[in-house]
Amino acid sequence: MVGAGREPVELCVPCVAAQEEMEVEQVVGGEGGSVPVLRELVGPAPLDVLAAGSDEQLVHVGAGRVADRLPASLAVEGVGAGSVAGAHPDRDVCGPQADDAALWTICLDDDRHLPDVDPPEGSLEGGLGQDLAVAPITFAHRGARLVLPENTLPAFRAGLEQGARGLESDAWLSADGEVVLTHDAGVRGPLFGWWRLRVHDTSAARLARHGVPRLRDLYTELGHDFDLSIDVKDPAAAWPLIEIAREVGVPSRTWLCSPDLEALRALRPEASDVRLVHSTRRRRLPDSLERHAADLADAGIDTMNLHHSEWTKGLVALYHRFGVRSFAWDVQEVRYLRAMLGYGIDAVYCDDVHRMVAVVAEWGVPEPD
Repeated sequence: MVGAGREPVELCVPCVAAQEEMEVEQVVGGEGGSVPVLRELVGPAPLDVLAAGSDEQLVHVGAGRVADRLPASLAVEGVGAGSVAGAHPDRDVCGPQADDAALWTICLDDDRHLPDVDPPEGSLEGGLGQDLAVAPITFAHRGARLVLPENTLPAFRAGLEQGARGLESDAWLSADGEVVLTHDAGVRGPLFGWWRLRVHDTSAARLARHGVPRLRDLYTELGHDFDLSIDVKDPAAAWPLIEIAREVGVPSRTWLCSPDLEALRALRPEASDVRLVHSTRRRRLPDSLERHAADLADAGIDTMNLHHSEWTKGLVALYHRFGVRSFAWDVQEVRYLRAMLGYGIDAVYCDDVHRMVAVVAEWGVPEPD
């Protein structure tokens, strides 16, 4: 144990003693053995674990407090922290210090922690920090698709009429070079039964007869007072999409989503006015989410978009720490919507627009001016 201002010393867990009373349970095994667990540290002076190494030793105890149970085995590369607000079994960080502590203390599934990754200066002091005080963007997924055919102008209109702040769709290029909004590369229509029209081989005018709108049609019919999230399914559609947003839309409210991080990097230098979103699944990301958040910040990528089941409060705080927004897709149930709001998520995507808007409204967070 060390006091304030003294150099840390290495202490074997069984040898640690608190000032009054400190209970540390260690179940030690060889490779594949059981997990060492640090129980709640108690005593008149609060305690804090600043580093828990994979060698099952408590490296440094300083000021602060560990609440509940913290599995040391999840900190394979060591966890450096200024304070631990609360480390829960479900790997969430809670308490007023969550944003500050989360970079080093959260347990992100089986991720490795990199204590040498520094967030950009002022990442929470700029616009992102202010955005966290307002309601998340509510994206109507493919429009109001529960009541009207998805990715059609009537569905998009209904989504906005039901109160969504944003619309979500998917972009491809038609045979004549128009940006069209449809989920798949092939479109089924009432005139050709089981046969599909291939978007790349079909003109925008013919696709429109089967309910597939152009991006220009969306802005012409509905204006541009909404956020627009578009999955760029066809890489060739990216630049035409940006040009249309500049011409008749609002680039700063246009969110281009792609699982291809290198494609997003390539867009950023000449597309500084639009929002770029890395949209993927957790299994496709590197082991270190700290490093990934740092890479997104360095590349100027605005947002990380994951399935709602892959977010935790600590993980949201981690990306916010680097100035990167957190979006959650496929948030369909009330309990999941409430969970995302509790995590401080910046946007949600939902099929049931009425439900999404109602849950966000009951949360009581004001919408931006």
